[in-house]
Amino acid sequence: MKVKIFRIRSRYWIPTRDRYRIVKKLLRIAKKFEHKNTIIFISEKALLTSLGFIYDESLIKISKIDLLNVKIFKYVWCRLFRRLFREYIYESLCNVRDIDLARHLHLCSSISKNLLSILKPVSTCGVDTSLLPYFYVTYPSRDSYAIIKKIIDEIYHRCRLLSICVVDSDLSIIIKKFNIVLVSRPVHVPGCINLGVLTYVLAKCFKSYKLFIKCPTITYFRGHRSLIPYRIFYIARRISKYLKSPVRTVLETARYVGAIDYTLVKWCQVMKIFPHHPVVIVRFLYE
Repeated sequence: MKVKIFRIRSRYWIPTRDRYRIVKKLLRIAKKFEHKNTIIFISEKALLTSLGFIYDESLIKISKIDLLNVKIFKYVWCRLFRRLFREYIYESLCNVRDIDLARHLHLCSSISKNLLSILKPVSTCGVDTSLLPYFYVTYPSRDSYAIIKKIIDEIYHRCRLLSICVVDSDLSIIIKKFNIVLVSRPVHVPGCINLGVLTYVLAKCFKSYKLFIKCPTITYFRGHRSLIPYRIFYIARRISKYLKSPVRTVLETARYVGAIDYTLVKWCQVMKIFPHHPVVIVRFLYE
């Protein structure tokens, strides 16, 4: 089946907490590409940031046990499982200060009590540190998803679309033979199985596409009843390369803007990073 893909180029979506302004922006895009065979993918990171669901990790107080946990965490991932990572992921995980990583893991454990999700080495529990200043991270809480759900549902009801999805770059897996989707973080899509770190390791270890198909993660979607979860994840795989950000980690963000330390990046510097592609449109061309 042929598809036509459009990327919406945009400036950085700054925190506004103005839900109606965000809905208006997304409606303007949706109306422009409105069609019964169109799927709109929206970056979860952009939505969370623009809605103000970010958290300052410098406010978190940690204990000696937290620091001990980080030592173990780094030993496991930076030594025992070093080969799983590309260089930029290894650098981001293993060159970040222990105290900062301890705060990060402490926050992640407050979002999810699923140990398998907490043990995931990167994008733990959906918390993202890249493209944000100071100690800020995106914070995918229950409240954030309640608001995102309302926004997506409203746009879907007001536009003639096949589907509208919230997508994240975290790795997920489709088991081809059984059409089962394994995710590595909490999502709000029925039928997905969250195996946390196990999904991540499977995605990294198996390079063959005979058993598994690697794809981005859909955290929420609204669409036609024919779009069962594995189909929408499979479609997301086709647009994964269009979702790539100018920077991928907190250390890359600091280098990109010329900051001497990753905690000294400022809002004004992040806002100058261009271009961003927070929205990707897929239109099916039926013959």
